[in-house]
Amino acid sequence: MKHIILPIALLLAVMSAAAEPDSSSKAAPAPAAVADTTAASRGPAAMTNAVLELKTELKDAYQQRAGGKLTDIDLYIYALARIEVTYQYMLENFPNGQQKKGILNWLGSGTKEKRALEMFKACSLSSEAAMLQFQRNDLDNELAHITASRDSLHSEINQINDKIAGIERSKASDLRSKLDAENEKTRKLREEAERRFMSLQSELIKVRKDARGTIISVSDLLFGFDKADVTPDLKTNLAKIAGILMVYTKCRVVVEGHTDNIGTEAYNKDLSTRRAKNVRDFLVAQSISDARLSSTGYGFKKPIATNSTKEGRAKNRRVDLVVIDIK
Repeated sequence: MKHIILPIALLLAVMSAAAEPDSSSKAAPAPAAVADTTAASRGPAAMTNAVLELKTELKDAYQQRAGGKLTDIDLYIYALARIEVTYQYMLENFPNGQQKKGILNWLGSGTKEKRALEMFKACSLSSEAAMLQFQRNDLDNELAHITASRDSLHSEINQINDKIAGIERSKASDLRSKLDAENEKTRKLREEAERRFMSLQSELIKVRKDARGTIISVSDLLFGFDKADVTPDLKTNLAKIAGILMVYTKCRVVVEGHTDNIGTEAYNKDLSTRRAKNVRDFLVAQSISDARLSSTGYGFKKPIATNSTKEGRAKNRRVDLVVIDIK
């Protein structure tokens, strides 16, 4: 907005420049007609007009904000009152602005003129204060708008976060339900697998459980003497085990070969390794994923009974299938 309020110092400088010496002075004067006209235009009439311009500017500023929110207008009301008093004072004491002197001359000619200048200064200052109050009000409104926008944005963000949290809770609940159902299904399959493993118990196959899982021990009598080949009887039992593993897939199997201590360590290590590998290969041929299977031979390093007796050595000659649950 274009401000019409005139700083006092600038007004006085302009009026001082317009002041002229009397016509009797010996200094070279400006043309009399021009000097008189210029001096008259900056006399009381100019001040009266300036007061009216202050009033117009204030009212325009007020009207521009009238449709908005004006919280403080006390300085505006005060400025208008001062302007009105000053204007009436000018009309009463300088009717029609007929004073025909430079303003510095007539301001110094009497108490009325001095009073007029003081009142004009007060009008100018109060008008500036009112304008500053308007500007502060504008800033307050802008700040309130920004704050409201921020609060609205925060509210939207909170609503979005609530929706996301709700979706996540719902998904988490669904996942928990699915996981519980899957765990229950796995539990039932494991129990059924263990029951079927136990049903394999015979003179030549022993089933037990330890910290690692279910262990199916196959006697070496199911192999040929001093051989690693899988015999028909052993194939029959391994086929049953493969059938169980195809249903219960949440497990892996480690095939471990063991011997007694008769013979050299190298011999027993080789024999136990070949027997374990052949059992593993047969299970792979039965469509069990090789990723679930591994094999190793321990020779006579891990006995489960004494090698001092015939019965103990018979127990140690075995192939263990260790069924380990996948967590």
